[in-house]
Amino acid sequence: MAAEPDPAATHPPGADDDRPPEGDAAIAGGETVDVRPREVIVDRADLRGGALTVLGCLLLGVVVALLWWWRAPREMVVVVSGGADPVDAQPGAFFAADLWFLGIGAAAGVLVGVIGLRLAGTARIGLLVGGAIGGVVGSILATWLGERWGAVDLAGLGQGTVLDAGLRVRATGVLLAWPIVTVAFVGLVTLAEWFVDRQVPDPLGTT
Repeated sequence: MAAEPDPAATHPPGADDDRPPEGDAAIAGGETVDVRPREVIVDRADLRGGALTVLGCLLLGVVVALLWWWRAPREMVVVVSGGADPVDAQPGAFFAADLWFLGIGAAAGVLVGVIGLRLAGTARIGLLVGGAIGGVVGSILATWLGERWGAVDLAGLGQGTVLDAGLRVRATGVLLAWPIVTVAFVGLVTLAEWFVDRQVPDPLGTT
C-alpha cells in the first residue's frame, strides 16, 4: 500500500503567508484589518434636536402670525360691483404686508438660530435640517393663520363702502425668508467656530 503524503511536506509552514486575506479583510501596516463598509447611523442627538426645532418653529409660527396680523398695514379698498378696488392706485401699497412678513420671518429665523445653537451643542446637522423644514412649515402656518384672522367679508356691504383690504401674502417667495435665514445663520456661526479652532495653535505641537 502506498504511503499517504505528509501534509507538512505538501504545505510547509509559512506557505500561505503570501496569500491575500479572504473575504472583507485587507492588510494595512502588516496587520489584517476589516474593510467592510460600516453602516451610517444618525446620531440620536441630531434626530432629537431636529424634531424639537421643527416643533419650536410650529409654536413660533403662531407668534409670527399674530405679529403679522397686528402690525402689517392694510390697503384701503372701496366696494364695487363684483368685488373691491383699491382706493390708492399705487400698486406697491399691496406689497406692504409682504414686506412685513419678510421682516418678521427673518427675525424668527435669527431667533431660531440663536436659541438652537445654545441648546443643540454639537448636534448641528439636526439643527440645520430641522431649521430648514421648521422654517418652511412655520411660515406656511403663519400665513394661513394671518390671512384668516385678517380676512374681510364683503357680503352685505353696499357699493362705495371704504374699508381695509384683507391680509394676504402676494409674493409667496417671502415664505422662504425664515428657513433661509436660519440655515445661513447656523451655517455661518458653525463655519466661524471651525475657522477659529483651526487658528488655535496645538499646545503639543503635533500639527
